[in-house]
Amino acid sequence: MSPFDASCAVLATGLLALWMGLTDAMLKYLKPSMRPWLVLAGALLVAVGIRGIVRARQRERVAAGAEAHDHDDDAHAHSPDEHAHRQGFGWLLVLPVLVVLVLGQQSLGAFAAAHSSTRNLPPYSFDIAAYAASQGESEPGLQLVDVYLGAQQRGNRDYLAHHVVKLLGFVTTNPALGPRGFVLTRFLVSCCAADATPVKITMIDAEHVPKANHWVEVTAQYDPTYVVPAPDVPKPVMRVHSIKAVGEPSEPYEGLR
Repeated sequence: MSPFDASCAVLATGLLALWMGLTDAMLKYLKPSMRPWLVLAGALLVAVGIRGIVRARQRERVAAGAEAHDHDDDAHAHSPDEHAHRQGFGWLLVLPVLVVLVLGQQSLGAFAAAHSSTRNLPPYSFDIAAYAASQGESEPGLQLVDVYLGAQQRGNRDYLAHHVVKLLGFVTTNPALGPRGFVLTRFLVSCCAADATPVKITMIDAEHVPKANHWVEVTAQYDPTYVVPAPDVPKPVMRVHSIKAVGEPSEPYEGLR
């Protein structure tokens, strides 16, 4: 791969990183707090790429004005075919850029959730009742991880058992739940999609069950007495009060408060 081509690849990667860092596209891969670092990295790559292109063009002009071109040919031990072969492999560096541009940005969904399990989560001290009071809402909007961990704590568990809350996630199915049950899922990230772990909450008594991977907004109440019908049905379990289809949010992942 020639210095000019390598610099073009660096520039393309930098422009992609910069575009993602300045738009919501980055939220498919990174948590919001990583935005300044992605923008900085993209800007540095753009600067390095432009500098490399300028220097490569300067060297080409110097070489074009030189008189001993034959000596340059002798100094390179590679045949034209071999050089082309190396160039072809070098441009594989641009494949990630092309994949993102052609296929678009896809967040983790039902397929990834079905092939991964929730890992041990760190200690959690979020007070759901205090948060709900501060919001002044009869049906406060919570993260799935708030409910998942809150159901394991006495104070939060009592609140969830006596109040309806609003949740947002995508649908995953489980045949053991029958025609009125599904699993509401959302991924929790610490840094980026590479460390994501699915947070799953079982929903029962739904008027209808949307298709897998569809995003829904659900109002539901924790049912501590429900006995799950199969070992692979996740806990906690909530009874649905209402459900509506929504589009995927610009920030698809959750993070600990």
